This record gives sequence, C-alpha cells and structure tokens, in this order.
Amino acid sequence: MELVAVDIGNSLVKLRCRDDAVARGHQASELRLETRHLVDGAWSARQLDLWLRSVPEPARWLVAAVHNAAEQALWRAVRDLRPADTWWRLSRADVPLATDVQHPDRVGIDRLLDAWAANHLRQAHRPAIVIDAGSAVTVDAVSADGRFLGGAILPGLRMASAALSTGTALLPLVGTSHDELPEVIGRSTQQAIRSGVLWGTVGAVRELAGRMAEQLGADAHWFVTGGDARCLAPLAEPHVEFHPNLVLEGIQLLGGRLLSETAPP
Repeated sequence: MELVAVDIGNSLVKLRCRDDAVARGHQASELRLETRHLVDGAWSARQLDLWLRSVPEPARWLVAAVHNAAEQALWRAVRDLRPADTWWRLSRADVPLATDVQHPDRVGIDRLLDAWAANHLRQAHRPAIVIDAGSAVTVDAVSADGRFLGGAILPGLRMASAALSTGTALLPLVGTSHDELPEVIGRSTQQAIRSGVLWGTVGAVRELAGRMAEQLGADAHWFVTGGDARCLAPLAEPHVEFHPNLVLEGIQLLGGRLLSETAPP
C-alpha cells in the first residue's frame, strides 16, 4: 500500500509521496497548498486533482494535523476521488517517543514528529535542539537518551509582523522574504519592521537554543525546519542542519512500522 505523508500546519499543507510513486503522472513528489486557500476552496482544484490521480492506489494517508478545518477539507477531497484509500490522523500514541513534560497529550503532533525525526538524524551521544519556523516558532530540546523535554514557543515571522500592524494605529503590514535578509538598520518604517521581525526572531531563537544547549550539558545538534527555515539562514553553523520538511521525514520514518499494523477503523 502506498504511503502519503501529510503535514497540515496553520499556514501550509505539505504532501509527500515516494519520489518514484508519482512518476507515471509526471507530477512532483511533493505538493504544497496554503491552508487558508484549502479551507476557502480557492486553491487550485486541478493541481490537487492531478497530484491525487498520479499516486498509485490504494494508498494510506498518514496525517499530522494542527488545523482541523484544513484536515477535513483535504480528507473530503481524497474521499471523493479515492474511496479505497485509508486516512489515518496521527496522535501522540502513534509516536514511540519518550517525553518528560507535564502534559504529554497536549504537545502538538508536529513538535513530536520533529523530535522523532531528529532522534534518527542526531548522533547517539548528542542531545538535539529542534527549531521549527512556521506560523509559530518552536524551539524544543531532545535529551541525549532521546526524550522530548519540551521547549519554547514564540510568534512566527508573519504573526509578529501582523501583530505590529493590528496592535498599532500607524504601522503597516509588512511581508517577509525568503530571498534576502533585511539590513539591520532600517531606513524606512517598512525596513525597520522587517529588520525587527527577522533579526529579532533570529536573536530570540539563538538565545533560547543556546540556553537550552547549556542546560543539556553536551554538544547539542541543532536542526532547523519549517516553512520559514530559510529566513533563519544566519543560524548556519557547523552544529546546525537545515531540514525544510522535518515533520514529513518523521511521518515517513513512522510509516513502515504503522503500515505493518492493523489500520484503525
């Protein structure tokens, strides 16, 4: 049975199939949809339709979702076009990851999958710090023995920019760019906002991750992922690895184990 990994965040829906699984339809192995467009029905139905038709049948969809409306919209599209497929929304119980937090059942599935993937990428004797730059930015710690220890959550770049606009009378809404880093000294209001949002986030992430590394007491390995991972390029150092789709990697790592089990009802 073909495996389709799905990461449904608050801004983007990312879908991945094996690189060779969609070759017959000449479609890319990955597809990205904006969550807002998926919910509103304004996304390209033809684009999704072509991608869905190119995936071999039947398929099992392993879904990590933090946006319920987007998950339901995508599930309906799959159900209508591919009735033989199986839809499996992943939960905390599906991720064999030890945790050391107050409420394990309340940790986002995306954070758990990030940590699960990092456990397979890091060297066995080194702890890990996972930075996921999406709608929110999460900075999480994984111990040297593979336990998820929790971490920190702060606004993502777009959320921070929107807060400045909605929380003030005169500041405009300013977008962020993956293609170029803003000057630190902004010479206009827009440039100053871009500088504050980007460099402020980089500084916050560096401070949080650095303090976590000190507490972990070892040479921690940093992993950076998420839709805005490229904006955190200034974090690039020998101990930092960039993996744009760590949640999808985590789902695929789980896939073999889960596909061997009886599918849930």
